[in-house]
Amino acid sequence: MRGLGRLASSELLAVAASTARACGRTSMPWTSNDYPSSMRHLAPAVRAKAVEIANALLAEQMDEGMAIRVAIARAKQWAQRRGIALTEEDA
Repeated sequence: MRGLGRLASSELLAVAASTARACGRTSMPWTSNDYPSSMRHLAPAVRAKAVEIANALLAEQMDEGMAIRVAIARAKQWAQRRGIALTEEDA
């Protein structure tokens, strides 16, 4: 995520949207209401972080499937460091 670390979430979404259009993706980046099904088991805060990370990775031209896997793993690490429940069942 070289160079994107200092961007706000709204800026990341704008970058991801423009990159998606340039790459031929017709859909907008993922949101808290529209996310990959593999993120459905995550607690809302962790899912939001995973969506943010995945959108940033897509903006960096990462493959969609890899971006999803990496984003979930990084979001789980983020939550564990902060003592946040990973899933709604853990809460």
